[in-house]
Amino acid sequence: GNCDKKMNEFVTMSESRTVTAHEIFNIIITSALVMGAFFIGKSAQLNHSIPTEDIACWYTNADGYITVELKDITHQLDNKANASYG
Repeated sequence: GNCDKKMNEFVTMSESRTVTAHEIFNIIITSALVMGAFFIGKSAQLNHSIPTEDIACWYTNADGYITVELKDITHQLDNKANASYG
């Protein structure tokens, strides 16, 4: 009855729908951006960040930014093989 009529309308609408070049372009660009963000995140190195063990204290400044003060050390985790803070 009524359910068959609605299903036939849906099938007719879906068969007549074509994907435009603009939609394909958007899918390709979105996929490239997502993959790029993934690979950038995977390639991030710990050596380029400040370990929490090297933070003496932190506070929020008047503009709302978190500010950290480092301990009196010259290299990450006090190891000469790691990145220098100097």
